[in-house]
Amino acid sequence: MVSAKRPLRLISIILAIIAYLWLGRHVLASPQQQNQPPLPQINGITAPASEDIIAGVVLINGTADHPDFLRYELALYKEFDPYAGWIVFADGAQPVISGTLAVWDTTIGRANNAPAFADGLYRLRLRVVRRDYNYDEYFVT
Repeated sequence: MVSAKRPLRLISIILAIIAYLWLGRHVLASPQQQNQPPLPQINGITAPASEDIIAGVVLINGTADHPDFLRYELALYKEFDPYAGWIVFADGAQPVISGTLAVWDTTIGRANNAPAFADGLYRLRLRVVRRDYNYDEYFVT
């Protein structure tokens, strides 16, 4: 003889599993996790990465932001050139968060055998300037 309680028991188990899964997603997260502010974006250059060779059209990606943001600037330094100095090649008046800071094209001037900045290894500097004209610098080689 089959008990009528068996199907009800199976249904109640299925409903309990569904409730557990739903509650686990919505309630079981700790209050600290639910009320945590998002992590701050960290300033710096994310691409190109260290040891990448700069060649052709290169997107310079990263974050340049600060509560007292005034502007940012990107500068390059040609590695292994004893006469090189820092050259500012791009700047911005608006904060950038995990986006493109500049586009660098090493092909400019190549057709005339006089490239402005040849392919190669460079050190890049991101300078985030605050309204008091102090700044923070971030480097990638």
